[in-house]
Amino acid sequence: MDTALQKKSETYKVLIIDDDITSVMMLEGWLQHHGYETFGCISGEEGIEAANNQRPDVILLDVDLGTSWGPDICRKLKLFSNTSEIPVLFLSANVDVKTKLECFEAGGLDYITKPYEPHEVLARVRTHIWLVQALRIAIEVQTARIQELSEAQLAFMPPDSSEFPNARFAVHMRQLAGAGGDFYDIIRVNERIYDYIVADVSGHNIGIALVTSALKTLFKQNCTTINSPGDVLSIINKVIPAVLQSGQYVSISWLRINRIGNTAVIINAGQPPVLFIPKNGPVRSIAVSGDIIGAFENVVFEELELGVQPGDRFLLYSDGIIETGNKSPAARENGIAALIGMCEKSKDKNLNDFVAHIPSQVFQNVAPDDDIVILGIDV
Repeated sequence: MDTALQKKSETYKVLIIDDDITSVMMLEGWLQHHGYETFGCISGEEGIEAANNQRPDVILLDVDLGTSWGPDICRKLKLFSNTSEIPVLFLSANVDVKTKLECFEAGGLDYITKPYEPHEVLARVRTHIWLVQALRIAIEVQTARIQELSEAQLAFMPPDSSEFPNARFAVHMRQLAGAGGDFYDIIRVNERIYDYIVADVSGHNIGIALVTSALKTLFKQNCTTINSPGDVLSIINKVIPAVLQSGQYVSISWLRINRIGNTAVIINAGQPPVLFIPKNGPVRSIAVSGDIIGAFENVVFEELELGVQPGDRFLLYSDGIIETGNKSPAARENGIAALIGMCEKSKDKNLNDFVAHIPSQVFQNVAPDDDIVILGIDV
């Protein structure tokens, strides 16, 4: 029995999805002999239902299920919060590199070739359960650090463009109260890769400062080249409830620019859509789906990657810019359309003037009734 991984009163679960019943029975026999609880399914849809109901620790998924394609099943599993974080290990007699790459791109973490070597299967299952446990421990450690941070009431000032001369950004920020919920952050991932973040913590009270400080700490701890923005938000979603009040949540708009590869990754967790202002072409709104932070146990995000070039520009902003006096969906859409028009007319301005121009146009005849953050970025 794998005693090194056993926790008191817990047995690890493995879901096997394979249309070959003999293969399922053989894998179940090996795993059960070593102390695992197993569930076998012979179709992809049955496997998705079992994964959602049983919440296994690992899924062994055959690549070719006859009536369905393993990578497609994996993509579906990654769409649901209940199953998105379960490690998927593909099974196949196919050693074609193209097939392997598709499996990994679909979200698989490993690829085991048939015929199976029992000890190899057991070792890989054990390794991926261990990795999940290690991540949980890391999250617990970070949660403890955040709790210490809140007790100490640490605060971080907003970054200034002089701190990051290669980040090429300009910002306009206005808070109605001293402890407003909107803020921004700039993270230097490496010399040519930067993360640009606009966030809104629900509510307006002194406790917002603690949440903001915690978020900024988590950004700095986790924004690395090996973590995608979605990875970082998933970690934050596990840790940030330690400082959130009941019913409180965070919405985040995130842009990662890689000036080496000329790419931009956009992710959104309940914030208004990012505006893309290409050097050659019309301004357009980039809408990607994603869960808000702190409201759900597990979260799912869509990540969109764009090719970019020097001269392109992005705009991240809080909803105070597009919901002036009216927070209805129709007013919000009209506000986005109006903002796109403003950006189109002023896209040739230098970045500082471009950002400063927006609030002067939006609030000509009305006073702001919410916090405001406008973050412009030049590629």
